[in-house]
Amino acid sequence: MVEKIGFFAADTGFSLTWRKLVAILDTKFFASIYLWFFAIPILAKICAQFNNTITIYPFGSKEGLIITLELPFDWYILYFASFMFLLARLIYSMFCPVFLREFHNAGDAIAKGITVQQIIEQSSDFLRKYFSKWRRPTKVELDNIYRIFEQYRMNGLSIGALMLMGSDITGDQIADEMDQVCVTESSAKPDYYEIQGNTEGSNQVVSIQRNQFIKIVYRDLERFLDITYMHIRMTCTILVLLGILSIAWVSIKSLTFVATTIFT
Repeated sequence: MVEKIGFFAADTGFSLTWRKLVAILDTKFFASIYLWFFAIPILAKICAQFNNTITIYPFGSKEGLIITLELPFDWYILYFASFMFLLARLIYSMFCPVFLREFHNAGDAIAKGITVQQIIEQSSDFLRKYFSKWRRPTKVELDNIYRIFEQYRMNGLSIGALMLMGSDITGDQIADEMDQVCVTESSAKPDYYEIQGNTEGSNQVVSIQRNQFIKIVYRDLERFLDITYMHIRMTCTILVLLGILSIAWVSIKSLTFVATTIFT
């Protein structure tokens, strides 16, 4: 069973994962709210041309009925909310790993024809670029990387030694190990992969159904990528929360205004 990551769990850096962030940003309401960033200044300019009140004389009455057109909240609050979501969307587009943005889930990846070889190549390229002398793997990241290698039967002496290095390990070392993974199409079974592992120091060939194996390696790679760039995800999370709180404030002010108008 796949261990689920909490909404603001310690292993995510107390911030939303990339998947949870995009789940919020892609909802119909929040997906369009950042457009207010461009629409609100125009609407505010138009509204400024009119008086705050108008007087009407319903049914020929001599006494006028004054209607207030002023909003129960300031435009800048909505503008601030839209700006927060716009920034969050830009950060997500710039830093969320391409693999996560390209495939929504394992089924989507399989439907688009991804192969294990492509997953290995993308994993290797990302690991090499992600870890550097300025960014060392955390314990949670190392655990997820080890889980990835286990699926490829690469849990022998070499990868075990690398894991023991902890924060001293580099992206090139991890990527070099990933490049050693040997997965080929089975000649005996057309819909199967053959994995040439190095479990316990001895070469072993393991056969596994193609789509089943893709789902397994996709899941573990997704889990690792989902918690990358912790500080950037934390920034994005704060922006989203500020945007939601601003909209909540506008909603409360509007409801309070309506309730006051009706019951007073």
